[in-house]
Amino acid sequence: MKIRKLLLPMALLAAFNAYGYDFENGNVYYDILSVEDHTCEVVSFGLEYANSYSGEVVIPNIVSHQNVEYTVVRVDDFAFSQCGSLKSVTLPNSVCEIGKYAFFDSKSLEKIDFGEGVSNIDEYAFYGCSSLSAICLPQKVRKIPYFAFGYCKNLTGITLPKDIEKIEDNAFFECENLAEFEFPSQIKEVGVAVFYKCKSLSAIRIPSQIEEIGSDMFNGCSSLREIEFEGKVEAIGDGAFRKCTSLKSFSMPNSVKSVGKDAFAGCSLLSNLALSENLETVEEYAFSGLVSLKEMALPKNLKSVGKFAFDGCSRLQSVVIPESVEQVYDNAFRGCVSLFNVQIKDGKSSLDLGNNGESKGLFGDCPLNEVYVGRDLSYKTNGVGPFSNTENLKKITIGENVTEINKYEFANCAEVKSLRLPDSLTKIGQYAFEGCGMKTIDIPKSVQNIGDGAFSGCVNVSSLNLAEGVVSIGDYAFSGCVNLSEVNSMNVNVPKCKGAAVFDSNVYLNAELYVPQEALSAYQEADVWKNFLSISGKQFGGAELIYNDLTVAVNGLDLIVNAQEGVAVNVYNVAGQCIYSGANHQVQLPACGVYIVNVGGKVSKILVK
Repeated sequence: MKIRKLLLPMALLAAFNAYGYDFENGNVYYDILSVEDHTCEVVSFGLEYANSYSGEVVIPNIVSHQNVEYTVVRVDDFAFSQCGSLKSVTLPNSVCEIGKYAFFDSKSLEKIDFGEGVSNIDEYAFYGCSSLSAICLPQKVRKIPYFAFGYCKNLTGITLPKDIEKIEDNAFFECENLAEFEFPSQIKEVGVAVFYKCKSLSAIRIPSQIEEIGSDMFNGCSSLREIEFEGKVEAIGDGAFRKCTSLKSFSMPNSVKSVGKDAFAGCSLLSNLALSENLETVEEYAFSGLVSLKEMALPKNLKSVGKFAFDGCSRLQSVVIPESVEQVYDNAFRGCVSLFNVQIKDGKSSLDLGNNGESKGLFGDCPLNEVYVGRDLSYKTNGVGPFSNTENLKKITIGENVTEINKYEFANCAEVKSLRLPDSLTKIGQYAFEGCGMKTIDIPKSVQNIGDGAFSGCVNVSSLNLAEGVVSIGDYAFSGCVNLSEVNSMNVNVPKCKGAAVFDSNVYLNAELYVPQEALSAYQEADVWKNFLSISGKQFGGAELIYNDLTVAVNGLDLIVNAQEGVAVNVYNVAGQCIYSGANHQVQLPACGVYIVNVGGKVSKILVK
């Protein structure tokens, strides 16, 4: 947050105190500015500027000194500074300028009448005037400077001239009772932290000329409920709406392209957040602590999500990450303890994901139960992937653009009971599905490489189907699959195994290995495969004889039954769910996999690949 510190260097004070004043008239002190022009300015008493004035002070247009009349044109720097008993000041129309710190910290000042001539007010002019309740600036003023009304804690309203063009940083800093504010029609530039901690401000209209909401502009405006945008704001700065704790709904203009750090952090009631369709970057902590937010659909043009962007959004239940996103940084969803559903939309390019600390993947704090991954993911791994150790994850859907499942991507997701791998997949990384709970593993024909430990510890697996594309299998790939009873390897060229520990010893002893009939002898002689006690040849993908002349064939996803007309056909998946029941002899199957076919009481297991 850009907040200028109030510093009064000793050298400056010394110079000021030594200056004194030229003359006094009516208990007001003056310095002569120009003898030729007969102009003067109001100054402080001199050596001790504090408490130079008290009560009600009225400055005339013209004052006399030594029989010469002078026009009062300026209020000097520090002139009424720290006048603790000063109640009101009336300036003449002749005054055109109010200097730095002119009324600084005059805590009892209740009223200031500017006159019509003031065109310039300098920085800190009314800083700390905590008794001022209302101000009407003259029409010639074009700029409100740094901290001009900072800490005017009782200021409830201010009337600005329509031609003001610029409001500088911290102009109304901590004016905590400022309830209403209307930007002038000619405003062109608004600085940072202008309304910082204006706790009573409830509504604001952003005019069309303003293209950026500056850093901390409304930070701490705890009563702000309504924000109206008239124009095309392109950027929301760091901390712009931080801790606007009454803000429940925010509709971001579609012109906005960037949201800065902490921009909406701590907006605890914000439950309805519509992001700009053209938003490209979300910086770190931008939406952290939005404890009422439940859903978030990131816009289609977004490119990056910063660190801790949604940190602590404890009610966030669903997130959709579009194809446009290139990177989601570390801890983006830390503390999202209600996040159940994540969708990573289909895309051709990979998505780079950060981590959640050293020992957790990006979604390590999230009780996910459903995930859709539509493109390749890349990330740094330290024994974890983005969805590792997600105890409640039950459904994983992998899109047709995914070519590789990376290391540890879904490791130890024990509640995953079924898994369909797409035909686009070519590689399964090390320990990608370690410790998952599926009962059947169907490796599609597009997959060539299965990494070390890829399915290790999948204790529920009973059936493994390796399509004809598999050429290499890493060590320990299926170790710990203690209930594996059937392995189908369909490649006529025997896949190379990295080591004997690909399968457990009990699997070699008890499981049935089925291989292409024409490659039976090759498997019986190949390392690792020859360890299976039972190896049988099989015709994959053709018609399978069930009983006498009763056959079942597969053509794509069509199941074709050759049987007498009217014979009952029942088809089940490996989970025991009935897929079809009737008398049709051509059945459309929903997906590749293993099916149990019952034709007239005769049962066969069919692999559809």
